[in-house]
Amino acid sequence: MRISQYCLNVLLVLSSAITVFMVVSCDNYGGKYLSNGVPVVEVSVAYNAPIESKDVWLNCKVRIGENYFDTTMVSDGKIRGRGNEAWRSYPKKPYRIKFTSKESPFGFPENKDWVLLAEYNDKSFLRLPFMCEVSKAVGLQYTVNYQHVNLYLNGEYQGLYILTDQVKVGKNRVNVEGDGFLIEEDWYYDKEPLWFSTPNGFNFSFKYPDADDGAIVSGDENFIFITNYFSELENALSDISQNPELVYAKVDYSNFYNPQNEMFASFGTKCTFPQNEKSSQSLI
Repeated sequence: MRISQYCLNVLLVLSSAITVFMVVSCDNYGGKYLSNGVPVVEVSVAYNAPIESKDVWLNCKVRIGENYFDTTMVSDGKIRGRGNEAWRSYPKKPYRIKFTSKESPFGFPENKDWVLLAEYNDKSFLRLPFMCEVSKAVGLQYTVNYQHVNLYLNGEYQGLYILTDQVKVGKNRVNVEGDGFLIEEDWYYDKEPLWFSTPNGFNFSFKYPDADDGAIVSGDENFIFITNYFSELENALSDISQNPELVYAKVDYSNFYNPQNEMFASFGTKCTFPQNEKSSQSLI
């Protein structure tokens, strides 16, 4: 049964992540030349410069291997900080990497843009892997790739990180180019160049079309369409028990729900998804 396969997938990711956490905690060797079965990402910034900004890109070389003494990929690129609260307040920083040419670390679909998540508030390192496995198990589109890695920065061990996709519109990422939208619900929406609030107080910023490039501006056709859509959707949801057809007219359930998918039906009705405090959600 597919339920059994789903349970097996979840158990595998849980046991894998717990093993990663235990070996990183117990087999540190002082943080130098760590050898615990977790792959290594080594980033060498030009002139050993520190990464002090999430706005300024620094040239770097990235080496990836199955351990510190192994090399499976070497590439030139750029690196900078990322995040809001995580960048400003936490001692363990997240980073964004842009390779000079498209790369395929760990066999993932090739792309220039990648992220190193510090997961400072998730000591288990389970939340992202768990939700990715659930997403893949139920067949949702655009599930991000991920890999636990030991990060070395300018020769210094930084700890356990998760290498994953930079969420963006693209062929091997969120493939909604053309008339699609990629928007984000975020605590820091008002720091973005263009955002909107729904009547019920949900706040969203635009990832695609790109407000930085002027592809969408306040009051244009795209902006009016998406803001009206969310207002109408909220109104329909508030009356869903009496007029469910209004919601069906706004949401294409076939994109994420299949009545024949026993796994999704069971999981969706019986489980609550874990969520990070102050998390962001990208909506398509």
